[in-house]
Amino acid sequence: MFLRSVILLLLLLLPASYAQASLYDLIVGGTIKTLAKVYVKTSNLPKLKAKYIKKISGMREDKFRKYYMKFFVVYQQLPSNLKQTYAFTEKTTRSQVIRMINGVNKRDILTVINKVPTEFIVRQTRYYSHPPQHRVPAHPPEMFLWRHIMQMI
Repeated sequence: MFLRSVILLLLLLLPASYAQASLYDLIVGGTIKTLAKVYVKTSNLPKLKAKYIKKISGMREDKFRKYYMKFFVVYQQLPSNLKQTYAFTEKTTRSQVIRMINGVNKRDILTVINKVPTEFIVRQTRYYSHPPQHRVPAHPPEMFLWRHIMQMI
């Protein structure tokens, strides 16, 4: 009875735009957003920025391009209002990325987290939790370990 009341209250209080999203999307997306916000608020941002700037500075150019293109593919799927505020191009250089990292603060990161739609977060979560079959190794290490344990028994 209590659960029904809570669900009914949520449905009445949520804006109409949330009516299109499933409850699963709202819960998963909201949880991930909340955890991301907690991480940002409790982290030592200058230390994190220094760590990633050092990591990017030490990368070979081909490795940087590979990682940047992975980021850029995801970035292209973001809503246009977010891409207008935080503009990246396919040809962004390492020095430009480092300059962007140096200029970011916690408020900027929290703004980005708030602007990312929950449906996008859920879609990315599903992609990484159930990758396409061509990305899954034929014999994952866990299967090898499990077979070894079963043979020993």
